[in-house]
Amino acid sequence: DQVYTDATYGLLDPVRLDDRYRAPYEALTARDGPMGQLPQDMLRVIRRTPDDHEIQDDWEPGRNGADGKYSRGVAAYWRYQRGEKESHVDDAAPRTGAAPLPRKIWFTEEQRTAGGAGWRLFMADSRTVRQFRDEKTVNSALILGEDQTVDLMRWLLGSPRDDLKIVTSAAMLLPRTRMHLDEPLHLDNWQGYPASLYSLLVLLCENEMRNVVFLSGDEHIACSATVAVSHPASGKSCTFHSHHAPPLYAPYPFANASRHDFLRQDTFDFQWEHDGAVRYYRCTVDAQFPDATRQGYGLLHAEPGAAGWDLRYEVVSSA
Repeated sequence: DQVYTDATYGLLDPVRLDDRYRAPYEALTARDGPMGQLPQDMLRVIRRTPDDHEIQDDWEPGRNGADGKYSRGVAAYWRYQRGEKESHVDDAAPRTGAAPLPRKIWFTEEQRTAGGAGWRLFMADSRTVRQFRDEKTVNSALILGEDQTVDLMRWLLGSPRDDLKIVTSAAMLLPRTRMHLDEPLHLDNWQGYPASLYSLLVLLCENEMRNVVFLSGDEHIACSATVAVSHPASGKSCTFHSHHAPPLYAPYPFANASRHDFLRQDTFDFQWEHDGAVRYYRCTVDAQFPDATRQGYGLLHAEPGAAGWDLRYEVVSSA
């Protein structure tokens, strides 16, 4: 949500789509705008992926975007956030309910320290390639699409065990929301895509992965969660963190979540079928909300330690 192309929730937004997907970026990058005031050395290290407000609030294929908002929003992202000209985007895909066909937005980076410890980054695109959902497909649709889901799984499996593995996803991984708890079709985050959420949790648990952390930012509220996943029958388990950044600027109430929307202490069981066998897993989430009203940003502090990476999540106020 670097820009809001739907700043007034459709009430006073520009009628012309060219203006709607140009003016917010011009304000963002103008000399007196937020990005225009940042030093060049900081701009060089900023990495950005889009979310719904670059297109339309809670955008997903097959429900809205048939009027060209999808193609214009993605093209504007490539032009203004990545500095590249967007190639072909199939604007018919949102109308037909098929998966959109933009360029590959997700990417990876990695770095090793002098002491040999390293960190690896997977910046996921949880918005533009998510699959169409309805009553028939909601339990199989993928929030990252097929290609990106395979890339993420391979990336996790191929990462050195002792490396810090950071996965960013605009959509919140966990905790779960209270509303529509058992109605994923009504949810916009990973919880709304059970196949994606459960397969990821199973992968982490079955491989007992260490040093994994997820970062997100769609809900516009600071949150820090510790997640434990276990397979009671085999005794396998893993623990990881899911941190959610607060908004730098949150003037639009319709886009801001409340701490009361989420289950802060949550345990849920789920099943997953593999090679014809059904396995049962348990997931426990302990979430904390530092300050429900704070505008600011999140800082992940990471230091290599004897027993793995020592992580600390800090919320810094900009208000």
